[in-house]
Amino acid sequence: QRIPAREQAFRLLYLNQRVSTDSRFINKADWDACAGDIDIEALRGRPCYGGLDLSSTTDLTALVLYFPEDGGAVLPFFWAPADRLQEREHTDKVPYPLWAREGLLEAPAGRAINRLAIIHRLAELASTFDIKGIAYDRWRLEDLKKLLSDEGISIPVTPWGQGYQDMGPAVDCLESAILNQTIKHPKHPILTWNVSNAVIEMDPAGSRKVTKEKSIERVDGLVALVMAVGLYAKAPKPVEYDYSIPLIITI
Repeated sequence: QRIPAREQAFRLLYLNQRVSTDSRFINKADWDACAGDIDIEALRGRPCYGGLDLSSTTDLTALVLYFPEDGGAVLPFFWAPADRLQEREHTDKVPYPLWAREGLLEAPAGRAINRLAIIHRLAELASTFDIKGIAYDRWRLEDLKKLLSDEGISIPVTPWGQGYQDMGPAVDCLESAILNQTIKHPKHPILTWNVSNAVIEMDPAGSRKVTKEKSIERVDGLVALVMAVGLYAKAPKPVEYDYSIPLIITI
């Protein structure tokens, strides 16, 4: 009852019922329960993992940084072309110009997305936080690497598939973090809008992914958050030793 995204998998795998392969993701109450104030200054130099959903031309671009060692803090960043804000406000029925004026959306000049502006912002963030890696669509990875190389920017980028293999475990990790309230987001209206739009698609084995094609509106911020959390889940964890018991050290 609490997890709408789990209903279809439960009915298919446990009740052997024919079901649709898509469903809504997270209840608003569960998402709102993870909201809280985030002290950005306290996050300076702290380790984090990112997910980047970079649009091809005119769509919304999203970057989300996830700080697992700092209460699961989430910092989202969004971009859209300045010359299309009014047009997008009309089509998407959300206040893009207001978001830009309030600093919630970065809007470089032009009718198409300014990738260099995003790359330079990435470099600025990398100098502020300890970015361990950025997950990015594997099919466009070389384009991003070239942009970074051309600008002399060194940021670790990890290829991330958009199918069930990579997205399935990442969706599970994010869902668990939300339900257990081990993640904290800053009530960012664009990210919250993206989460409310999301539809989850399921394959016959029960693996799930966020589907842009079937979601109501934009879900770019949620896709970036899923990748960021999934990247951390895949990262090697440091080995911890128990020094309260005898140890044998071999050379």
